[in-house]
Amino acid sequence: MRKVGTALILMAMLLIPTSAFSQSSRIILLDTFGDYKKGENVFIFGQLSQVSSDLYVVTQIINPNGDLCQIQQLKPLSDGNFITDPIPLTGKICGLTGKYDVRVFYGDYTMSSSFNVKNEKTTEKSSKDYLASAVSVIESKISTVKKTGTISSEFETRFSDLQSTSDISKLKSLYSDLFLAYPSESDVLDLDSRIRPAIETAFATTKSLASASKLDSEAAKKIDIQTAGVAFYSAIGDAKSAVRELSDVYVSLINVDPQKPQQEKQLSYSELNQLLLNLMTKSGSIMNRLVKEEIGFIFARGTGPVYAEELNNLVNLLTKARLLDGTLKKDDNLSRLIRTEWSTLRESLLAKETLAKFLDAKPKVDKLHEATLLLRNLDKVDRFVSDDDTQNSELAVLIKPRLDSLMSKLGGATSPDDIIASQKDIVDMKNVIEISSRISSTISFAKNNAAS
Repeated sequence: MRKVGTALILMAMLLIPTSAFSQSSRIILLDTFGDYKKGENVFIFGQLSQVSSDLYVVTQIINPNGDLCQIQQLKPLSDGNFITDPIPLTGKICGLTGKYDVRVFYGDYTMSSSFNVKNEKTTEKSSKDYLASAVSVIESKISTVKKTGTISSEFETRFSDLQSTSDISKLKSLYSDLFLAYPSESDVLDLDSRIRPAIETAFATTKSLASASKLDSEAAKKIDIQTAGVAFYSAIGDAKSAVRELSDVYVSLINVDPQKPQQEKQLSYSELNQLLLNLMTKSGSIMNRLVKEEIGFIFARGTGPVYAEELNNLVNLLTKARLLDGTLKKDDNLSRLIRTEWSTLRESLLAKETLAKFLDAKPKVDKLHEATLLLRNLDKVDRFVSDDDTQNSELAVLIKPRLDSLMSKLGGATSPDDIIASQKDIVDMKNVIEISSRISSTISFAKNNAAS
């Protein structure tokens, strides 16, 4: 019997009235998916009206049978634009004929769309066909430039040398240079309407980042060349390469302008006083008598505000230390690794005789704390995948290979750095299962409202 848990949830989502998802305009999708042939690649491109540094865009595609074809999680650009990796419409799940439903989630907001897959397979061009198309496209571009003015002899010489080449990348490089040296609206307007807005946005974002001095001219040119390469592949009819390159362009832009995490709130003098008193008097303190006396003198003299940064760092360290004391209970290899390092560090902290020396260990505590939180998230993912709940079944099947691969990789971990190096994989999987849970809750809420 086919697993239907997640599928039923996702199918039920389609029945939820629009009013159940307020302010859906926070997400704008390029709603020109249209029809696709089997074997083509689809991607989701859109924009958020408001970006939060701690949220991910989660995209889902559901096939005509209600099965989960694809789920992706990604960070948007700082201006709100986002694009998924290419999704091949092949196989028993994503290669069916019929209507596919698309749903995008961002925090409490959602937006939906759809596209159709026709009962027709896409015909792949041969490498010779792509080469011939590339030569034709470049020849046409040079001819158009000549009609409106003059063209550098360098381009004509390069084109003459490459007309018999079998290296498509050299033709792409020539076209990209021509594209940027002699810009023309028609070069973009003539492209596939499904890919054109994403290309235009990439160029505009690069220009904006350069204007804001977040990107120097050389780096901006590299990304523009990369984007022009997308236009090249689209112009010669190689949609798969175009979509793949387009995804890489957006990764480059995100790396240039990553979203800044919110800074930790600095405690006021009275809040510091109360919290430190609480932490210092709890059993199992990692501060010895000398450090406690130094802190006591700081407050007794009324010099707390002068030491505000040190005291905030102390509260942060002590809070993380208590978490390390209380959460490393499991007996697996990764937990034992962190527990052993924390035990050694904890003993060294007890020997520190001044506040300054005590705080010198903060970076090590931060690292152990970060690794511990990642292990807690990893445990959530493992429980989700191992759960017998039928509602989790299809999503668990999708996540399990990634989890198995990650656990195999972490099997050789010898330090917290090895765990932290896998942060993105762990957080991605954790966020995917959390959004799945949120979707279930939304559906339950909608059903209960309908019932009442």
